[in-house]
Amino acid sequence: MKIIITEQGVEFTPEVTLANFQEAYKLILDSIPTLVLSVLQAVPMLRPPMDIERDNNLYVFQEGEQGVQENRLYDWRKASYTVLSSIFGTILSTAFPDIEYINECDKQHQTMMIDSEEGEQYLDNVKKLTSIVRERMDEYLKELYEVAKETVESSVQETETEV
Repeated sequence: MKIIITEQGVEFTPEVTLANFQEAYKLILDSIPTLVLSVLQAVPMLRPPMDIERDNNLYVFQEGEQGVQENRLYDWRKASYTVLSSIFGTILSTAFPDIEYINECDKQHQTMMIDSEEGEQYLDNVKKLTSIVRERMDEYLKELYEVAKETVESSVQETETEV
């Protein structure tokens, strides 16, 4: 399997299907670090901190012109880090909204458990809501299935029309 990157987008050869999804997914996961690190290797890193800096959670920039250069390098590397972090964060949010939602729920749950009285009220509310949601689950899943089925049928009709 090959990934072809062009100005128009990304193509896989052969095309990704359910049968070869795992191979394509592994190829992407293996390629991302290689691509990013191969480009970034051209940019120097800041010097490693000395033991005294590490022991005191400190980083001391050099003085004079070397310090100016070190600060510029830091600024560029920090901006690059921020951009990459944002891009990967967006990818994860787009690809895994379900996981992000559940993680946020877990954080809320952990926050509510700090105060025992509020925690008990919160757990009682969660039990009530769980019961209500489970009662409505079958109907909700049927609705989602119908929407997905209509979307697939529509896509098939559009594809047939284009061909």
